[in-house]
Amino acid sequence: MIRFSQIFKKESLSGMKNGDYLKYAIGEIVLVVFGILIALSINNWNTNRLDSEEETVILNNLIKELNLELNNLAVHKTAQNIWINSGSEILKNYTINNMFLVDDKLLVHMNDLMIRANFTPNVTTYQTLESTGKINLIENKFLKDKIIVYYNSISFFSENTKINNSTLVDELINQKLINLTFFKTNSFSKEMKEWWPVTGIENYQFQKSDRFIEKIQVKLKDSDNAISLINIANFRMFLSNAQLNFVEEIESDIKGLLKELEDELDRR
Repeated sequence: MIRFSQIFKKESLSGMKNGDYLKYAIGEIVLVVFGILIALSINNWNTNRLDSEEETVILNNLIKELNLELNNLAVHKTAQNIWINSGSEILKNYTINNMFLVDDKLLVHMNDLMIRANFTPNVTTYQTLESTGKINLIENKFLKDKIIVYYNSISFFSENTKINNSTLVDELINQKLINLTFFKTNSFSKEMKEWWPVTGIENYQFQKSDRFIEKIQVKLKDSDNAISLINIANFRMFLSNAQLNFVEEIESDIKGLLKELEDELDRR
């Protein structure tokens, strides 16, 4: 015969076992959740580490690209100074002689003004960042904004230079110069030949004759033609000075951006 006390004891033991199972189950859940959180934390840490390493590579690539741009701008400035010098020599010729005295030196500087230079910026790194969305790996928002502003600015300068060359140099200046000068394939200043070696091509035999120069002299004795050449020289110098001013601003922006990029790397 089973006593009441025995039944009570069995029920009590059964309850204690259920409680232990509940505690065990809760413990298991806690351990699983804790494990998941640790795994997520490790994964996030690893992702952040990889992003940080890639950001470092990006910043270094931008520094390399910007230094290349400084060299690119230096070459562009050289060209602008050649045109300013050639324009000055053309005006000096008129001032000294109270007219244009046509000689090889004058023709050299007139021919210099026919050459023009586009500006192709170094934007490979930035274009890759923009197209892949990796520009957002740059955590410093202020620095990222400055990078975007700079690359927009250099792209605008490149496009503006291209338009100026097409509409102002090719269609306006060169059209008038072609009618006022005797173009020779090797008749350029020493500076222009060094800047653009293509201008050193040997003259053709007929280009060595002076008989065409005499016709140019007659043409430039006409006051309208003389004024036209004066305007061309002045306007080409104006365009070059505008380019130089813009280049100086860009150079200043690049140097400032380089310092900020280097400072950002130093903080790592």
